[in-house]
Amino acid sequence: MIQITPRERRSSDYLDNLQRRVYFPVAMLCGLGLVGLPFLPMEQPGRTHVWLTLTVVTFLAAFVLMMYGRNEEPSNSGRGLPVRDPLTGLYTDDYWQHALSRRRRRGFRRPMPVTCLAIGVGGIATLRETHGQSAVDELLKRLGLELFRHVRPRDLGCRFGDQRLAVALMSCPAKLADRVGERIAHNIGGAVLGGLAGEPRGLLQIRWVHVTLPDHAATPIQLLRMAGDALDRQV
Repeated sequence: MIQITPRERRSSDYLDNLQRRVYFPVAMLCGLGLVGLPFLPMEQPGRTHVWLTLTVVTFLAAFVLMMYGRNEEPSNSGRGLPVRDPLTGLYTDDYWQHALSRRRRRGFRRPMPVTCLAIGVGGIATLRETHGQSAVDELLKRLGLELFRHVRPRDLGCRFGDQRLAVALMSCPAKLADRVGERIAHNIGGAVLGGLAGEPRGLLQIRWVHVTLPDHAATPIQLLRMAGDALDRQV
């Protein structure tokens, strides 16, 4: 099994940290305000208004923090879709599209931005010719494992196009996509390819692209198709 060095962290954790840096201080300050409110020299009507405002904001911030920390597994909803790819453990591409559509429709805010990071491996055809399909399967299995380790629990990963992986990075806008994609691809590539020895290691290289919804695509189906086309253009 591939071991990750202590320096390595899940590559997109800082997306969650960006959210927590906003909501956690808000919740703390409002909570402290509620504690100190009885000691402030204020008229009763004003005190009541401030108390209601602080209480509502505190509960909203706490609720958002709870949702960000939630490890959510989308349900199949009785549609009969194959959920998991048996080799990598990631979602199938059909179910990924269904789950992403449902996820973006939830909540009371406008649909969240989602960056689709698609990952391919250059040289995989040569690896199959020289070392057989079992070597390719083992490589994809390792890539799936590392993708699990380097994204957040609420991000959605899938296998598509037989030899490619994709992950939907929730609440990741286009302006952060390059930075996040580079971290994830670098860490996954280093962990997987760094664990190989001899000829296979020299044959392979990680390729990656990103497409953002709604900036570049209008639907999850279009998002995944555009990501695959972008990988094809790289090759």
